Amino acid sequence: MCSEMTKHLWYKYYGLFVRMYIISQQSYLSQINTTQTSFEAYFDSKRKSPNCMRHNP
Repeated sequence: MCSEMTKHLWYKYYGLFVRMYIISQQSYLSQINTTQTSFEAYFDSKRKSPNCMRHNP
């Protein structure tokens, strides 16, 4: 009985840990993607801005 209970708790906490790890990895990756897209948008707007056109005849 006791060993079964311990096993159950172990599985429960292990599953929780794995889930937390996966969530943290996903949020980290999405952070990188967001940064990348914002940089791309920034350079895109720089390229399309009229100031850029004025400086490069």
